[in-house]
Amino acid sequence: FVTTGDPEICCRRIDQRVAAGGHDVPRDKVYSRFERTMGFLPAYIKLADRAEVYDNSGNGLVSILTKRDGRIMMSDDALKFDWVKKYLSEFL
Repeated sequence: FVTTGDPEICCRRIDQRVAAGGHDVPRDKVYSRFERTMGFLPAYIKLADRAEVYDNSGNGLVSILTKRDGRIMMSDDALKFDWVKKYLSEFL
């Protein structure tokens, strides 16, 4: 699972894509989908046999969480992100 920390980051990237000739997504949809998806994320992690969660807010991926063999491990970088505290607090 790859996410950004804020739907506004997604909107800026969509604006860049549109400027380059790509398709648009309405801002209200970006925000509602972001909240819905992030709200479901803990349940998805629990249901999955294996999971990996990354933050893509910057220029590269930052590993946040890994689940293998029923064991959930948070990376050392996880707490640097406010969205982790908001949506994944039960795994901290």
